Amino acid sequence: MEIVFYLFLGITLLAGIFMAVTRNLMHAALSLFIVLFGVAALFVFAGADFPAVSQLILYIGGVLVLIIFGVMLTQRKLNEPPLTGITQPFWGIAIPVVMMMLMGGIFFLKDWENSTWILESQNTLQMKDSVNQLGVQTLTNYLVPFEVLSVLLLIALVGAAYLARNEKKIKL
Repeated sequence: MEIVFYLFLGITLLAGIFMAVTRNLMHAALSLFIVLFGVAALFVFAGADFPAVSQLILYIGGVLVLIIFGVMLTQRKLNEPPLTGITQPFWGIAIPVVMMMLMGGIFFLKDWENSTWILESQNTLQMKDSVNQLGVQTLTNYLVPFEVLSVLLLIALVGAAYLARNEKKIKL
């Protein structure tokens, strides 16, 4: 099981690095998909089922699809892939590596076995009950705002498609 964890960790890190240095916008969006899926898998290994499912539904299912549609619907030159304007790849790699080293140092210096919030959260029945309550509230009391938000996102996507495909220049 540990091997699978490190496999997902490595794939997520490599996809993140590739996303930071690639100039092709579509490749960056697909790398973002791999990164978000890898983070969801790491949530599963951490025993955090709700954040994992939220990661899959919200980020992969919603935000990333909007990004990919935005990339595909924007006007570009024929026979040329959409490119990013990466001008300083050194800083794009150096800053995340330094941040990762700082967070890793903090992680290894912390006494995790005696942390009070970890000891308090070990009651998994309480965690499952809160997820159950959140699901019931979302589908009962907050169903109308949830559906209004989804319709609003659909309108935004249709509007973006219209603006991207419109032949005339529209001043905003």
